[in-house]
Amino acid sequence: MGTVHALEGYDPAVIKMALACPEKAPKELWDAIIKAAQDVFAFSPSRKARQIVVEVSRRVPDKMKLAEDRVPTLAEIITYVAGKHRVAIEDLKSPRRTRKLVRPRQEFYYLARQRTPFSYPDIAEFCGGRDHSTVFDGARKFAQDNNLPLPHSNHGVKQCRIA
Repeated sequence: MGTVHALEGYDPAVIKMALACPEKAPKELWDAIIKAAQDVFAFSPSRKARQIVVEVSRRVPDKMKLAEDRVPTLAEIITYVAGKHRVAIEDLKSPRRTRKLVRPRQEFYYLARQRTPFSYPDIAEFCGGRDHSTVFDGARKFAQDNNLPLPHSNHGVKQCRIA
């Protein structure tokens, strides 16, 4: 199972310390712990495995969540949203449309489009191959429901005027 590989080289005592005192663990260790939890779920998508992923996502230190000084990855954004709403990352990527999953998924779409240079089709592919219009509509709905501006649609592209 991939879990062993993700945490290979880490002393079990250090891993326990990271889970007990999240703020003291280095980012690389948290990346490995999150990867291991996701591997557990991928290997055995049981209720217990889902609980492990949710618990690990919830314990990720706030200082690692969506730093303002750099562009986060899609994996970091989905981990942040999953931990905030206490749902599994795999559930956010699943085709299920329960209310418990739809709103966090819309938040992910919004943050992914707002904070990264990825296009709607890129975000849709990351989320299990959804259609890009689903991502667009979800991000728009999240923005409207929370009185936020619509996500950027032109990262790094200068505005031009047609004369």
